Amino acid sequence: MTVRVHRAQKRTEAALLRKPEEQTKDTILLVDDDAEIRTSVGDILNRSGYRVLTAADGNSALQVLRDGIVIDLVIADYQMPVMDGLTLIRRIKEEKPKMPVVMLTGYGDLESYQCAAGLDVIRYIRKPIRLRALLQVVRDAVTEGSCARPREQVQTGRS
Repeated sequence: MTVRVHRAQKRTEAALLRKPEEQTKDTILLVDDDAEIRTSVGDILNRSGYRVLTAADGNSALQVLRDGIVIDLVIADYQMPVMDGLTLIRRIKEEKPKMPVVMLTGYGDLESYQCAAGLDVIRYIRKPIRLRALLQVVRDAVTEGSCARPREQVQTGRS
């Protein structure tokens, strides 16, 4: 799978990254079975001042959460083998009900959105991921500890 980065994103990436004095090292757990997504999104978040832990599947993600590491936000893919994103989120919410979770998906169907809403997912972001939208969602989630109902990020061709 190719990670598409739009030209406007490349031009504005430097402007979106946190300045050194704004870097907090909040910890984000990024869960996606696609290694390119884990690497590219993880790098962007890391350069933006976040500590990023990654997991390739739901079972690995749950183990990270159980290891006692303080996680400020989980970003999980919807479609993964073995344990899909919704099952992972249900398990996370059973163990850590206040954990903020963002769902990524290459599928924009109403059913997955409604299921995510029922699990208190704070945001639902469609792939390809828009850098500006992702960083804003992450900032909001870690600074506010937001537990609002999901609001789909409207992603247009502009960033």
